[in-house]
Amino acid sequence: MALTLLLLLFVPYLLALWVLDQFVGLTTPYIFACFGVSLAVTLPLMPYIRRRVTSATVDWARKRMATAYWTQQFKASEQGFEIASSLFETKGKWAFVQDILETPAHLILRVGPMNAFAIPKAAFGDTAAQAAAVTQVRAWWAPHKAEA
Repeated sequence: MALTLLLLLFVPYLLALWVLDQFVGLTTPYIFACFGVSLAVTLPLMPYIRRRVTSATVDWARKRMATAYWTQQFKASEQGFEIASSLFETKGKWAFVQDILETPAHLILRVGPMNAFAIPKAAFGDTAAQAAAVTQVRAWWAPHKAEA
């Protein structure tokens, strides 16, 4: 990252000095002297510049992620499942699900080697309702295990 910042700061500067050398006739020692002075001034500021750039990037990412989360609805029936939100809608039959995994906090419908739907168990209510929902989803999926 520091090298990137260094290049971003000094490449345009060096290009401008080269243009001045070509068209105005500045000598090479003058160009290196200017570069050395600017480097001596800028290098102590690099940690500050890096923090500012990193901070701005993190702030941007946090704002972006805050708008990326949305409310989703999960519906399941004997025919299949549906996951919908204001941004997308996905419907699938149980044969589409390759595996159902369970973590302490989520029910995960794995639909491919790199794809899955994670449903928070908290969405089903208390512990008894969560266990009942997981059991029911597994029962609907069980006849289709061999097809996946």
